[in-house]
Amino acid sequence: MGCVATTRLGRPSPVTDILRIERAAVRAVPATEVVTIDNWQVAIGRGQLHRTNSVTTFGIVPWDALAAIERVERRYRARGRTASFRLTELDSELDDLLFARGYERSNEVVVMSRAVTAEARRAPEVDLLSAATPSWLTDLEVMGGYTDMRVSEIGEGLSSLTLPHRAFRIPERAVGLAVADGDTLGLFDIAVHPDSRRAGYGRAISETMLAWGYEQGSALAYLQVLATNEPAVDMYRSMGFGEAYRYWYRDR
Repeated sequence: MGCVATTRLGRPSPVTDILRIERAAVRAVPATEVVTIDNWQVAIGRGQLHRTNSVTTFGIVPWDALAAIERVERRYRARGRTASFRLTELDSELDDLLFARGYERSNEVVVMSRAVTAEARRAPEVDLLSAATPSWLTDLEVMGGYTDMRVSEIGEGLSSLTLPHRAFRIPERAVGLAVADGDTLGLFDIAVHPDSRRAGYGRAISETMLAWGYEQGSALAYLQVLATNEPAVDMYRSMGFGEAYRYWYRDR
């Protein structure tokens, strides 16, 4: 399958492609607790990772959306947290409802995708690890500027991840994580040491993950990058990734 159609050209992304990536992405990042409320996936973690502490709607608007929102809020309150929804262009009606209820918008993320092809090559300087080791998590903390709590939550989620996945590392330079889900490949936690940026390490890690994905039978790769991180967006675009869609959060 080819790349997901881009919204940059004024065409709406195919709903099936958005949902394909959304479903793969939530499976690739397990939360400590997941419940279903009116077909929404409600993830509740113990740390600060936004994705594992938010609701994924899959574009569904329940018949009584307000009552569903209130059930979500009660669930989060019972865990000592405030409600957060992760929304896409499929959620315009819900976005308006949450705005009216006082939810604030934050952290817009660009989801980019491309076909996985045989042209991807492993970079010789990249080490492929069988799992996210403690030293890999330490590197991620340093290179990504993550907090201890966030790294701990990532490590906890990976320990329960049953999908095929591998951690990648260029010692003292860069790290990344790839998760294969059927024919869909997710690239996560690509981080380059601040002293080594703009030197090709991020590209080398990404290309190697694509090569691994091709070996797993992946046909479509996706990744997520903050909309404000223009250098990263430009780099991925130069690698053949195009914007598939965007998501953002509405926080209580």
